[in-house]
Amino acid sequence: MGDYVAPGEEPPQPGIYRSEQMCLSQLYLQSDAAYQCVAELGELGLVQFRDLNPDVSSFQRKYVNEVRRCDEMERKLRFLEREIKKDAIPMLDTGENPDAPLPREMIDLEATFEKLENELREVNKNEETLKKNFSELTELKHILRKTQTFFEEVDHDRWRILEGGGGGGGRRRTVPDDERPLIDVGDEAGDFGLLNPTLTMSMLRLG
Repeated sequence: MGDYVAPGEEPPQPGIYRSEQMCLSQLYLQSDAAYQCVAELGELGLVQFRDLNPDVSSFQRKYVNEVRRCDEMERKLRFLEREIKKDAIPMLDTGENPDAPLPREMIDLEATFEKLENELREVNKNEETLKKNFSELTELKHILRKTQTFFEEVDHDRWRILEGGGGGGGRRRTVPDDERPLIDVGDEAGDFGLLNPTLTMSMLRLG
């Protein structure tokens, strides 16, 4: 906390345990020029404001709507920054502190931030939808492959049964239980006969 200097007094020199010289002032500003004046004082970085209305709620102050707009724009900027860092996109840090925008420029900034946020949220939503569809299609692809393998094994077992039943004087070979196919087509194969195995398999083929 610095020492207040009365008019006409010699200010003390700053030291290790003493802050820079400070002076208490009171400013009267017009409402139209208040924004630009406070912005210029903020650029100097040498002013500390005192709250002369400590009993007034933050939601009842005069410029609460403007403060909310700035807070909302800051939230959108943090969202954009978080998305950029998530995708490991390099950002150029110039180290510069831009000047406070004019009131009419804030309207353009609000529109720009709103557009960027909506577009980015739409992109994220589409990405999630595409990932979900990809997972479902990948699952369906594996199911179809397993189904194709199943039917190929059934066809192979049919051929083996038909070839085994064609020899031995018309006697049918006994198939062990562990080699018996899931679909028993032995009787149907006997009805069709073995004169044309190709025709028989085309009549028995599933799918």
